[in-house]
Amino acid sequence: VFDVKPYVVEGTTLAPVRAIFEALGATVDWDEKTKTVISQMADKTVKLSIDSKIMYVDDKAVALTYPALIINGRTLVPVRFVADCFGVDVKWEQETKTVVLTSK
Repeated sequence: VFDVKPYVVEGTTLAPVRAIFEALGATVDWDEKTKTVISQMADKTVKLSIDSKIMYVDDKAVALTYPALIINGRTLVPVRFVADCFGVDVKWEQETKTVVLTSK
């Protein structure tokens, strides 16, 4: 359950990053000075900054369809891209307008 609801903009679903990463078993840190989320799971590190359309996975740049943003004090990120970087399947259920993440 999210304390901030997912947000759809320009066809991209954004959801609170901490809730997603922690549900996947990843750590989540926040660098207030640079407005950057740093997450690690197993041998992968993901970094993304607010208002940037570039995410770094193990220092490799990955283009996002929409930048991370802050809503009501929570950082929202494009679900598909973040899930993909940790090897998680993403499925959209149109009837219930639900994003389902499943570990591979």
